[in-house]
Amino acid sequence: MTFARSDDAVTWTTLGSATRAAGSSAWTLTVPAQPASGSFYVRARAVVVSGGGTSSGLTEFIGELNVANVLAADGRPPGLELPIAIGVPTPPATAPVAPPVSGAPAGVRVLADAASLNLALAAAQAATTPGSANLARLSNLSTRARVTADNPLLTGFAISGTGERTVLIRAVGPGLAGFGVTGSLAAPLLRIFDASGNSFVENNGWAAAPALTQAAAVSGAFPLASGSADAAILLTLPPGAYTIQVTDANGAAGGVALAEVYDVAGGSASRLANVSSRSGLTAADGVLISGFVIAGGANENLLVRGVGPALAQFGVTGALADPLVGIYDSAGRMVAANDNWSSTAGTKAALMSSATSVGAFALGDGSKDAALMLSLAPGAYTAQVSAASGNAGSTLLEIYEVR
Repeated sequence: MTFARSDDAVTWTTLGSATRAAGSSAWTLTVPAQPASGSFYVRARAVVVSGGGTSSGLTEFIGELNVANVLAADGRPPGLELPIAIGVPTPPATAPVAPPVSGAPAGVRVLADAASLNLALAAAQAATTPGSANLARLSNLSTRARVTADNPLLTGFAISGTGERTVLIRAVGPGLAGFGVTGSLAAPLLRIFDASGNSFVENNGWAAAPALTQAAAVSGAFPLASGSADAAILLTLPPGAYTIQVTDANGAAGGVALAEVYDVAGGSASRLANVSSRSGLTAADGVLISGFVIAGGANENLLVRGVGPALAQFGVTGALADPLVGIYDSAGRMVAANDNWSSTAGTKAALMSSATSVGAFALGDGSKDAALMLSLAPGAYTAQVSAASGNAGSTLLEIYEVR
């Protein structure tokens, strides 16, 4: 269970305790009185207890969680006693609010400090309909590709609905070394563009900012090393389409980079709806990879496409002639794959209908572009585009939520 500090946004009152017997996974929460507001947090200082007695060691665990989750098993050692404090997240009137970003779409804000992030988290909780957490949604989108001077990594994503969302956007290069990736991009330069193609914020060194560290913990992002040259930006965005561009801050050296979008906070009126990534495949790097995570308690319906020939209508030359798209689960097992989207009549009609419903551009009848529709259970997945024939060319990998 993830705990996130929000001292700047909460006034705390000690009210009771939560206990769990040794060997049990169930918490018992004792609270003499509850705040009038339905939005409140628990702060816990944990003392390890074993066999009914207090152990000689003392473990402190300070943080906050939604009180509705206190009864859930959370993986901590059995037998913890948690004296708790309950607080309503109503920040003081003097709490700083992140200002709008000059030149950005209305409503865009960069959250540069922990206080601003805590305000966003509190606002998101207040705007969430009870029970909506079980609805399927995309919570993390990422793309990995090789960046060169003439081949930036471009990842588009969209927020649909009526409410704003707070997202953590990262361009990871040095941070990939911990996963065994060699030849990573030494100094990623991260830029964010609006739907009109205007760049409105950039970063080329995340500087271990506390707000970014906290946002990563809240959203489940792997930690970046303090002082690394990886790039990150924390933004609150209104609904719309955006593009991430990752280039080499040092010039033409290039290397492998990962572009990521994490859903940090937002009410139930909006969601991350799709991601699209474009890059050039070469003989040496013959696959474009996008990862995504489905959160919630239900299956998510997706349209996934690997586009090559259809890019010609947008003036793209040298497109991948025959892309192949595949979906893999977290264990690396292939879930589904497609080559030549219109080869099956029944599937073709469904793909065309889904593309129209999500606003995707049409693929040519009989083209060698690839596409598939599928329903996936909550979890982590990877979509990959490779060459069914040939081994080079520009390709576009698209993942659309279909509702």
